[in-house]
Order: sequence, then structure tokens, then C-alpha cells
Amino acid sequence: IIPFLPEILTFLVALILLLVFTIKKSSFDIITSISFVAILIVLIMTVLVDSLPDNSIGRLFVRNKFSDFFRIILMISVILTFLFSNRSRELNQKTAPEYLFMLFLFFISASFMVMAENFLSLYISMEILSLISYICVSFDFERSRSSEAGLKYAIYGAVASSLMLFGIS
Repeated sequence: IIPFLPEILTFLVALILLLVFTIKKSSFDIITSISFVAILIVLIMTVLVDSLPDNSIGRLFVRNKFSDFFRIILMISVILTFLFSNRSRELNQKTAPEYLFMLFLFFISASFMVMAENFLSLYISMEILSLISYICVSFDFERSRSSEAGLKYAIYGAVASSLMLFGIS
């Protein structure tokens, strides 16, 4: 469990932020500040927590220097995405917690995809990542074209996923 502590912490922070915003409508600045600090803490933990001898989960996911390198790149990209989208006009106070939750889930699924040791874990991680992508494409609820784009992307993704499964087998 210790090697995968950054992912566990990321998921817990995402859930706590979503629950706090749902129960008590906190201000937009407080939510984004807490999220940014949590992202930096997870980045520091990813760098500092070294690979231990028991660094796999049931031969599905393995943590090594290669996966750590790409997890750090993923974390930096999440931080940059967070910084660029924080000042966006399209991200309002009502949709910010859901967006941050999806950003955290993106990091978790992408880091598990990097740590995948076999095709099954790679496929499951990639499907979770694609589900988050479908939601992000159709995230603008006020535009009908956004929902249409999300549906078209989901259909295209289902066809691509079935062809990938056919190719793997």
C-alpha cells in the first residue's frame, strides 16, 4: 500500500473536496487553493516515496523508476492544467468541484495505466481514462453541441475499445 500512497491520497482528497463542496457551498477560491496544495503534496510524495521491494498489486500494477518518471510527468501536466484552467471563464463556481474531481481521477487512472503490468490492467486503466475524457468533452452543460460531441466521442471510443480488445486477444 505504501508505494501507491500518492494515488490513495489523491482519491481521498478528491472525495473530501467533492463532499465538502456538496455539504457546504464553500467559496471557489478555497476549493481551488486546497486542490492546488493537495496536488503539490501528492507530487512531493511521488518524488519522495521510494520503490520498496514489495511494489506490486497482485501482478496487475508495478511501481518502478520508469513508472515513477512518467507519474511525475503526469503530475506536472495536472498542475499545469490546473493552473491554466483555474483562471478560465468557462469554469464557474458551480462546476469547479466536479472539474477538479475529474482532474484528480484523470491523474489516478493515468498513473495506473503507466504502472500496468499486463494487458488487462492496461485496458481497465485506459477505459477509466476514456470515461473521464467523455465526461470532460461534454462538460459544458449549457451548450447542446457539447452533449452531442460527448456522445459521438463515446461511440467512437466504444468502437476503438472493441477493436483494441480484438487485437489484444
